[in-house]
Amino acid sequence: MNIYYYTRTNTCERIAHGLAEKYQCQARQIIGSIDYSGKTGFIRGGKASISKREDPCIYKRPDEDVKNILLVTPVWAGALPPAVRTFVKENGRENIILVPVSKGSKIKDRDGYKKVIDVVGGDYK
Repeated sequence: MNIYYYTRTNTCERIAHGLAEKYQCQARQIIGSIDYSGKTGFIRGGKASISKREDPCIYKRPDEDVKNILLVTPVWAGALPPAVRTFVKENGRENIILVPVSKGSKIKDRDGYKKVIDVVGGDYK
């Protein structure tokens, strides 16, 4: 199994590293090409997600023999962040177990993933 994460506030990073420890593998970061930090980044990121924009991203390619990719990602305005959308497009939904992390909303586009496991709530420790 490969575990990937994208994070703006480090919440998904903490969850991914906890899962990596449990499954005895490494958590790999997806790094987007656009900085969505701060309040304006939050708004810009939500707008980009709603419009289903894709952004170039950097990540270590999944291992060739891997059958499952565990993808820990925030939910922005009910959608995937642009860099995560690119990652999914490049690696195919059918291999991805999606772990959307949100304090309230759920990912709207749920079809085609191997599995979707929601992490919802305020305490992510």
